[in-house]
Amino acid sequence: MGGDTTWSVVKWFDTLSPNDPWKTYRIGASTNDLVSIDNSMGLWVYITALGSDSLLTVQGTVPVTTDINLYTGWNLVSFPASASTTADLTLPGAADLVANYNGASPYLMDQYSNLALVTMNPGEGYWVHVTSDTVWTVTY
Repeated sequence: MGGDTTWSVVKWFDTLSPNDPWKTYRIGASTNDLVSIDNSMGLWVYITALGSDSLLTVQGTVPVTTDINLYTGWNLVSFPASASTTADLTLPGAADLVANYNGASPYLMDQYSNLALVTMNPGEGYWVHVTSDTVWTVTY
């Protein structure tokens, strides 16, 4: 069971590459500039067909902690934890805004300055805005 969901494109926003921030991996393409991913990165994945369990299978070792470098401005990150929590309880003090994807039309991001209103869920991606470079340590 599982593992039969298919996808064709993965994208990630690289804050440190302002002239070309969107890094892309397309199956079979020779122009891919997204060459590796890790559990700190929030990813946009184009799913072409949901599998029998509607899950996307990933492989790796469960982390104890994950250090995520946050750079001044917006960062597309994951939440590599085992339990949900509110953004105000997990994000570092430099974080002043959090945005997440709204899957309903018109598919805009919901943006919050009150971090207590944002529940961060394991495995989901978030836009986190910070006022200065910092490191966010997430405990699994």
